[in-house]
Amino acid sequence: MDRSAYRREVERLLAQIDEWTRELQVLRAYGARAAALRDRKKDLRHARMELAVLTAAGS
Repeated sequence: MDRSAYRREVERLLAQIDEWTRELQVLRAYGARAAALRDRKKDLRHARMELAVLTAAGS
């Protein structure tokens, strides 16, 4: 992966993580139950792991 593709992918993952984190905060504020948050939390964990793997490989 070239440097610009790496940068775009990192930026995409960071934006996705930020968006999903905010979504979870709003859902929690409105009293969403744990079951309703499960899929979004799983997606968020996956995106964070993907970012960790990408940045570790890019170092």
